[in-house]
Amino acid sequence: ADNLRSIPSMLDGLKPGQRKILFACFKRGKGMIKNEVKVAQLAGYVSEHSAYHHGETSLAGTIVGMAQTHTGSNNIALLYPAGQFGTRLMGGKDAASPRYIFTRLPKLTRLLFHPDDDCLLNFLEDDGQSIEPSYYVPILPLVLVNGADGIGTGWSTSVPNYNPREIVANLRRMMDELPPAPMHPWYRGFTGQLAPVDGKGAYTTYGTVSKVDAGTVLVSELPVKTWTQTYKESVIEPLLAAAASDKASELAITDVREHHTDTTVSFTLKMSESTLTEMDKRGLHKTLKLTSSIATSNMTLFDDQGRIFRYETVDALLRSFFEIRLPPYQKSKPAPP
Repeated sequence: ADNLRSIPSMLDGLKPGQRKILFACFKRGKGMIKNEVKVAQLAGYVSEHSAYHHGETSLAGTIVGMAQTHTGSNNIALLYPAGQFGTRLMGGKDAASPRYIFTRLPKLTRLLFHPDDDCLLNFLEDDGQSIEPSYYVPILPLVLVNGADGIGTGWSTSVPNYNPREIVANLRRMMDELPPAPMHPWYRGFTGQLAPVDGKGAYTTYGTVSKVDAGTVLVSELPVKTWTQTYKESVIEPLLAAAASDKASELAITDVREHHTDTTVSFTLKMSESTLTEMDKRGLHKTLKLTSSIATSNMTLFDDQGRIFRYETVDALLRSFFEIRLPPYQKSKPAPP
């Protein structure tokens, strides 16, 4: 049961809690697309109509996560964020209370999960109540679009985000019986660099740093999933403290100016010329800890039979989705006259 809640399905990229939320949103009908609803109220509705047996607090947290749009979260948010749903300053932890924020179902979500496929789904039952299906069949593999992370019992999963346009292009290539083109992770709004390490699915992401003058550097982007406040506390403040201590480090900064917004990063660091020369010699990205790693070696997901399966490559995951998604299209076609 722990793995079921922690590891998503390869087909819809959803964990059971997320699937229950979508099911409840679809059940509310067109009103959910037109009118915003308070997150706390939606959590209550989901709990009532989809037999959710856990706390509404965790359900509200899941709704917030599905609506987040900051860099490093969702490439395509399945719910609309009306209010403070969290920013890259704290990786979404700065979201307001569910009592004060609203959401609705974007039209795009209903296009991804097309209503014509609903009659083909295997809806589950809980104590005589019809609840969400065992999995949805969206038109895109959302597990690649928005990525996934989870830790269960004996299993964990980590899937990076990919560019929806590249995924669409590859699905069209496969329909033309051509092999899919190689894809690399992509995060909406990320302006740094992402480079493959070994050709085996490992990547390094780099923030952006530039020299302004002989004693000033500007950090204008952080690595993927490195949050502004965390970076300030773990990297910037120790460098400032080093300058103030008696044992002054050769890698100490004398002043920092912050000009962030909720979508951009801007640290202006002041230091002596000798410090900047030494940092430059060692590598600015290394000394300012502006790198992070992404791996595709642990893409563990449930398949359409409910079995846990580890996909070795993005290519293999995309092919599996393609092969399983094709039959529902054929079933939903009208019978020839």
